[in-house]
Amino acid sequence: MDHQSLYNRLLQMQNDLNAATEKDPEQDVMGIALPVLDALISEARLFIANDPVIEKMYEVISVPQIELGDPVRALDALLVVGQLIEAIGHPPALRIPGRGIRG
Repeated sequence: MDHQSLYNRLLQMQNDLNAATEKDPEQDVMGIALPVLDALISEARLFIANDPVIEKMYEVISVPQIELGDPVRALDALLVVGQLIEAIGHPPALRIPGRGIRG
């Protein structure tokens, strides 16, 4: 996954988690959202290898940890996704010949 795609998907996950936590701050992340969250965290780890904060987050919020019986609150996942967005940073602007800068 390229930087722009990961960034966009993390922003979408952040929006989805914001909506969920507005309804119920104690709501757990369940179903298909769990492997999607895990995949996004895994992809982000590739972009920001050796980041101690990200590594600690992955120890707590990952499918293997969840399978041990620990539910993930949407609010906790939202905090993690926010940290991932900050850590990978906004993708660099794209210079399109004849059209200037996009992004």
